[in-house]
Amino acid sequence: MRKIMMLMLLFVTTAVMAASVKVVAKYKKGDYCIYQVTQTSSTSAQTGEGTTLSFVGEIRYDVTDVRPDGYTLEAKTLKWEKVNPAESDMASELTMMSMKMMENLPVVLKTDREGKIVQFANFDEIKSKVSTLADEVVDKLFAQGGEVMVGVLNKESLKQMMLDEITEEKMLENMGSNYLGLYGKTIATGMMEDERFGGMKFKTTYLVPSASNADGYTIKASSVSSMTKDDLKDLILKQVEKLMPSDQVDMVKDNIDMILDSGSIKMEGTKQTTYDFLSSGWLKSAEHIIKLNMMGAETSSVSKSIIKECSWE
Repeated sequence: MRKIMMLMLLFVTTAVMAASVKVVAKYKKGDYCIYQVTQTSSTSAQTGEGTTLSFVGEIRYDVTDVRPDGYTLEAKTLKWEKVNPAESDMASELTMMSMKMMENLPVVLKTDREGKIVQFANFDEIKSKVSTLADEVVDKLFAQGGEVMVGVLNKESLKQMMLDEITEEKMLENMGSNYLGLYGKTIATGMMEDERFGGMKFKTTYLVPSASNADGYTIKASSVSSMTKDDLKDLILKQVEKLMPSDQVDMVKDNIDMILDSGSIKMEGTKQTTYDFLSSGWLKSAEHIIKLNMMGAETSSVSKSIIKECSWE
């Protein structure tokens, strides 16, 4: 019996060790890939009101240089379009403006030899365009909201809050929450790590299906929000300090613990992701299914990416 148990343990250990893969880019100068991306998100509030937004776009990646210490990639959003252009409201217009902010703007990425992004080579150009867009988005938001918006939020503070999110460090962090953040990592079934997405903390668990073959491999990730009371408190107070006058900030600080203990404010979410990679390290396809409950508003989104055109076909 003991020998059988030892054999079973050896079999399980070997299977787990085999269920792992290292994500490494094997790019060639001149390689390119265009992905078609579809994205649908639905939001519902406690009042019963809700919206559904659907978009389709194309993103192109070019390998512009192969350096001794890594690669240089140029990523460019070619287009974003609404699936149903006849439907138009404030939410869809603002979302469309935000998605189009990077349209036709080259984002030059420098990676290490395994494909891990280490630098945005044209960060100043990116921030300049985002700054211009922030002005347009906030002006439109206040024009739509009129006196109600002016009475609740400070226009300049809202613009600054948007710009504060555009730092190279935060952009690298955001890259880490999608497939680009996997390069250089050895991913094994059962491996867990902490992530940030949309300002929230998540605990992610990976699965590497044994069906991987010489042509490529698949990585699945399951994420669950891991926000503690202190995390939620810190996130809320930081946003309040940026947007509200000091007397209102003090009022929120005095009552934040009571509000959180009441359970009326929640930030919960899950994310299910599947990545299919080619043996060359290029992404073949991806799917993200995200569900969030943020302060009573429930949002679900599905995003899919597939190769539309590439240099090796």
